[in-house]
Amino acid sequence: MSEISKCSSDGECGSRLCYCNNVVRNRTSWTSKNPGRRFETCAKYKVKILEEKLKMLEDNVEKKRLKIFKNVFVVIVVAMLLFVWDKKMAKGGENLYLL
Repeated sequence: MSEISKCSSDGECGSRLCYCNNVVRNRTSWTSKNPGRRFETCAKYKVKILEEKLKMLEDNVEKKRLKIFKNVFVVIVVAMLLFVWDKKMAKGGENLYLL
Protein backbone atom coordinates (compact mmCIF):
# COMPACT_ATOMS: atom_id res chain seq x y z
CA MET A 1 0.00 0.00 0.00
CA SER A 2 1.38 3.36 -0.94
CA GLU A 3 1.21 6.15 1.49
CA ILE A 4 1.14 9.91 1.29
CA SER A 5 1.89 11.75 4.49
CA LYS A 6 0.18 14.98 5.44
CA CYS A 7 2.71 17.25 7.09
CA SER A 8 2.22 20.90 7.89
CA SER A 9 4.88 23.56 7.44
CA ASP A 10 5.83 23.33 11.14
CA GLY A 11 6.76 19.64 10.76
CA GLU A 12 3.59 18.27 12.38
CA CYS A 13 2.53 15.13 10.50
CA GLY A 14 -1.01 13.75 10.44
CA SER A 15 -2.46 10.48 9.28
CA ARG A 16 -1.06 8.68 6.28
CA LEU A 17 -3.22 8.30 3.19
CA CYS A 18 -3.58 5.44 0.75
CA TYR A 19 -3.95 5.66 -3.05
CA CYS A 20 -7.64 6.50 -2.86
CA ASN A 21 -6.89 9.41 -0.52
CA ASN A 22 -8.38 7.73 2.54
CA VAL A 23 -6.69 7.37 5.90
CA VAL A 24 -4.51 4.27 6.36
CA ARG A 25 -5.73 2.13 9.28
CA ASN A 26 -3.65 -0.25 11.40
CA ARG A 27 -5.41 -3.57 11.82
CA THR A 28 -4.70 -6.97 13.37
CA SER A 29 -5.55 -10.23 11.64
CA TRP A 30 -7.47 -12.80 13.67
CA THR A 31 -7.73 -15.45 10.97
CA SER A 32 -6.46 -18.98 11.57
CA LYS A 33 -3.72 -18.45 8.96
CA ASN A 34 -2.33 -15.21 10.41
CA PRO A 35 -3.47 -14.77 14.02
CA GLY A 36 -2.17 -11.58 15.55
CA ARG A 37 -0.46 -10.33 12.36
CA ARG A 38 -0.57 -6.55 12.15
CA PHE A 39 -1.11 -4.86 8.81
CA GLU A 40 -2.17 -1.57 7.31
CA THR A 41 -5.17 -1.12 5.09
CA CYS A 42 -7.35 1.54 3.56
CA ALA A 43 -10.26 2.81 5.65
CA LYS A 44 -12.54 1.61 2.83
CA TYR A 45 -11.16 -1.95 3.00
CA LYS A 46 -14.31 -3.51 4.46
CA VAL A 47 -16.52 -1.49 2.13
CA LYS A 48 -14.64 -2.88 -0.88
CA ILE A 49 -14.98 -6.44 0.42
CA LEU A 50 -18.70 -5.95 1.07
CA GLU A 51 -19.16 -4.51 -2.44
CA GLU A 52 -17.46 -7.57 -3.95
CA LYS A 53 -19.61 -9.96 -1.88
CA LEU A 54 -22.76 -8.04 -2.80
CA LYS A 55 -21.86 -8.27 -6.49
CA MET A 56 -21.37 -12.05 -6.15
CA LEU A 57 -24.76 -12.37 -4.39
CA GLU A 58 -26.46 -10.30 -7.09
CA ASP A 59 -24.95 -12.51 -9.79
CA ASN A 60 -26.13 -15.66 -7.98
CA VAL A 61 -29.63 -14.24 -7.52
CA GLU A 62 -29.80 -13.34 -11.22
CA LYS A 63 -28.72 -16.86 -12.23
CA LYS A 64 -31.34 -18.40 -9.93
CA ARG A 65 -33.99 -16.00 -11.23
CA LEU A 66 -33.25 -17.02 -14.83
CA LYS A 67 -33.37 -20.71 -13.90
CA ILE A 68 -36.73 -20.25 -12.16
CA PHE A 69 -38.07 -18.28 -15.14
CA LYS A 70 -37.03 -21.04 -17.54
CA ASN A 71 -38.66 -23.71 -15.36
CA VAL A 72 -41.90 -21.72 -15.05
CA PHE A 73 -41.91 -21.16 -18.82
CA VAL A 74 -41.54 -24.90 -19.46
CA VAL A 75 -44.37 -25.68 -17.03
CA ILE A 76 -46.65 -23.15 -18.75
CA VAL A 77 -45.87 -24.53 -22.22
CA VAL A 78 -46.48 -28.11 -21.08
CA ALA A 79 -49.75 -27.08 -19.40
CA MET A 80 -50.89 -25.36 -22.61
CA LEU A 81 -50.03 -28.42 -24.71
CA LEU A 82 -51.89 -30.71 -22.31
CA PHE A 83 -54.90 -28.39 -22.41
CA VAL A 84 -54.95 -28.51 -26.23
CA TRP A 85 -54.51 -32.29 -26.20
CA ASP A 86 -57.36 -32.66 -23.69
CA LYS A 87 -59.65 -30.53 -25.88
CA LYS A 88 -58.85 -32.68 -28.93
CA MET A 89 -59.50 -35.86 -26.94
CA ALA A 90 -62.88 -34.46 -25.85
CA LYS A 91 -63.83 -33.95 -29.53
CA GLY A 92 -63.35 -37.62 -30.28
CA GLY A 93 -59.61 -38.06 -30.44
CA GLU A 94 -59.52 -38.91 -34.14
CA ASN A 95 -56.57 -36.58 -34.74
CA LEU A 96 -54.23 -36.63 -31.74
CA TYR A 97 -51.61 -34.33 -33.20
CA LEU A 98 -51.18 -31.40 -30.85
CA LEU A 99 -50.51 -28.76 -33.47
